[in-house]
Amino acid sequence: MPFRDDDSLLAFIGEIGVRHDDGAVCFEVRLKEGALNPLGILHGGALASLFDVAMYEVARTGGEAVTVSQETKFLSAIRADAPLYVDAEALRAGRRTVFCTARATQGDRLCGHATAQFARLGDKGT
Repeated sequence: MPFRDDDSLLAFIGEIGVRHDDGAVCFEVRLKEGALNPLGILHGGALASLFDVAMYEVARTGGEAVTVSQETKFLSAIRADAPLYVDAEALRAGRRTVFCTARATQGDRLCGHATAQFARLGDKGT
């Protein structure tokens, strides 16, 4: 079960455990076969979604936020035979903007890296 019961995309990708640690977030993901491409590796879009959600969890600690931009680097194939760890943290958090970074690892292998910018929402959601 994903850490959010109502998120069908994350439920499709895998079972996700979450640890919050002093402004950082770590996902432990047990991938499901449906999230893999025909080569048996995680779809790039699934990894980008995991990065987005992990960095959002960090960005929203000061109030609701939305993704403005995200850049993702795919560095190594990710297979379902071992847990995937996605670690995210804020690089800088201002009044209106939060800059975050995240990395994906399997064992001692760096599999991906992402950065994102989030805009904090005002009182009326804008």
